[in-house]
Amino acid sequence: MTRGYLSKAKTEILASRGLRLITPKRRNMKQSKPITIDDKALLSKRGLIETVNDQLKNLHHIEHSRHRSVFNFMVNMMAAVVAYFLSPSKPKAQRIIQI
Repeated sequence: MTRGYLSKAKTEILASRGLRLITPKRRNMKQSKPITIDDKALLSKRGLIETVNDQLKNLHHIEHSRHRSVFNFMVNMMAAVVAYFLSPSKPKAQRIIQI
């Protein structure tokens, strides 16, 4: 995992593109806006998302850049996703109880 520098300038560049950067609060960070409940729920699922991405990439070989056509790429992507769903050892998500 790469660690990045979270600057206000980079956050503003992403915002100009319509993206919102959601990061956990670190000890050495200056006081910023409080994190919303929705953002906290998304951050709690980050580990699960990273695990699924890792399994798709390493076990189902989704990271393959030598496709000769877009159709071939999509077939490979769909085959990897189907293989993932049929895999018996998937990570499980716990339900989030909304208040």
